[in-house]
Amino acid sequence: MQGVAVRGVDSKTEGTVTDLAKNMTVGSLHDLEKIGRKFPGIIIGEDLARKLGVSVGDTVTMLNPLGEETAIGIVPKMRKFEVAGLFDAGMYDYNTGFVYIALPEAQKFFDMPNRVSGIQVRIDEIYQADKIASSIQSAVGYPYYTRNWMEMNKKLFFSLLLEKIGMSLILIVIIIVASFNIIGTLTMIVMEKNREIAILKSMGAPSPSIMKIFMFAGLTIGAVGTALGAIIGYGAVMIILKTNLIMLPKDVYQVSHLPLSITSMDVMLISLTALGISFLATLYPSWQAAKQDPWKS
Repeated sequence: MQGVAVRGVDSKTEGTVTDLAKNMTVGSLHDLEKIGRKFPGIIIGEDLARKLGVSVGDTVTMLNPLGEETAIGIVPKMRKFEVAGLFDAGMYDYNTGFVYIALPEAQKFFDMPNRVSGIQVRIDEIYQADKIASSIQSAVGYPYYTRNWMEMNKKLFFSLLLEKIGMSLILIVIIIVASFNIIGTLTMIVMEKNREIAILKSMGAPSPSIMKIFMFAGLTIGAVGTALGAIIGYGAVMIILKTNLIMLPKDVYQVSHLPLSITSMDVMLISLTALGISFLATLYPSWQAAKQDPWKS
């Protein structure tokens, strides 16, 4: 037994609003309306098929808990369906929580002759979904309502946001810890170059110039480290994306492999943060170098 959300679809138009046709691993959407089979067709997810122990051509029984009225009262409505195809949406919850049957069969099974419970719309600007949904809501009015993908996956996106904030804080702490290496390195250089600093000051070099020299040295260390880190990180992400190197158990993490995404904005923000912390790390050693008294050296 497995609870699922049943969607009645039109095989001719479903591919224009969802990626179900692209996610089919066995069979196709048109197999739902195949003529000559004993029972109506149904398309289920690979994980659900594995859980039920069925494959294409096998029969499953669907139970409608709303039931139908009989002489002995309301009896759950049951109907057999033949597995016509399998799909893999990339997420365990979708693979086990959704099944698809032909729209006419869904209307019969749920006693909705010539009616539908919803219309799906596909848009080009996915991040404008909330605004487009509002405009559609204004156009159709009550009692109809709209739901966009942001609202339907709000809990998931909120958890991902918290995870991203946590990872950002961890990354900043790592950079701060690494910046102490810059402080230590510059402090050692100041101690080693004590005589050279004294010579420069004796020749008339002002303190700000001395300070800029060591700040430049510290920023160079930070810039080289940031550049190498960005290149290595980007390369590692690309390798993992192309090879699916890190596999995950679907029933725990919902996805079969570690999903990664890298954007230019993230790289720029992290690089600027690293350079900013590196700059702050150069201030104290540079100030120590600038206040050296050449007559005491």
